Amino acid sequence: MGKSDTADTAVSRPRWRARLLLLGTVCIAALAIGELLLRVVLGLGNPPLMVKHPEIGYMFKANQHLMRFGNRIVYNQFHQRSDPASATPPQGTWRVLMIGDSVTNGGALTDQDDTISEQLERLLTDDGPVEVLAASAGSWSVGNEAAYIAEFGLLGSRTLIWQISSDDLVHSKSLGEGVGKSPSVPTERPLLAWQEMLSRYALPLVRSILTSQPSARPSAGQPASDLEAFDECLKYFAEAMHLVQQSGARCVVLLDPDRVELAEGPRYPLLRAQFTAFAQQHGALVVDLLDSWGPDEAVFYRGRVHLTPQGNRAVARRLADALHELEASGTVQDAQ
Repeated sequence: MGKSDTADTAVSRPRWRARLLLLGTVCIAALAIGELLLRVVLGLGNPPLMVKHPEIGYMFKANQHLMRFGNRIVYNQFHQRSDPASATPPQGTWRVLMIGDSVTNGGALTDQDDTISEQLERLLTDDGPVEVLAASAGSWSVGNEAAYIAEFGLLGSRTLIWQISSDDLVHSKSLGEGVGKSPSVPTERPLLAWQEMLSRYALPLVRSILTSQPSARPSAGQPASDLEAFDECLKYFAEAMHLVQQSGARCVVLLDPDRVELAEGPRYPLLRAQFTAFAQQHGALVVDLLDSWGPDEAVFYRGRVHLTPQGNRAVARRLADALHELEASGTVQDAQ
């Protein structure tokens, strides 16, 4: 190697170091800007947090106020997706407690004002002062919901709306084994928004694409495990209805279908009919959306189970009619 080659190599080394330094600086700046945008625009890095409970299984942590994907999310001191509320309603206020799974909750893709409970509250304002509270969490079953009622009571509500999806009829009580372990049910905030985006959204999406299989509709015969879960569902429902009746309140059961059921009929027709009769025997008014919804209402859904704001409005209108029916019957007692 000549003197000129050695000189060129000596000059090129600082240039490559400078380029690597510049590239590293650009990458760090891009990550930092991305982190800021993920937090400010999407609300990542600040997810709704969960807590475990020995009887309820799990629920959203109390007193949370945050923004996710441009939507306002609030959880009050009773772990409800509702604004802060007193332990008993103000004098003269009609309080309604709605309890259910992710359909009632709405999730992070639904703004607080677009949830079923908030829309129902607005529809009932012509009847005077009203509060509609919403106790809910994704994958809650009848057992989880009954445990919530046993733990917190009805908080002075004179009406309970109990939202039950078809799958809830054969869904055993969720104990929250994944709470704090799965990124979808965190108990603490992640260190970085990038971390949440990758672990909670990007990687699960890639896995679902790689392992996706066509879903099979259940056969006509009911598996033994489903029947055991259904018996458990009836037991929990009866226990909770005993507490509801003791409080002097009335119950509206909302049976909501998923989008597939609109076209193909109820997933568990025999169990659905049996549960309807059981709920009526326990004094509940049953509102089955399959009685009035069909394939045209598929526009109310985002995905198979969850509803759009338009779908939530349609449910709220149906519930308002049901509550007015109870009021007109003169059988609803004031639980205060």
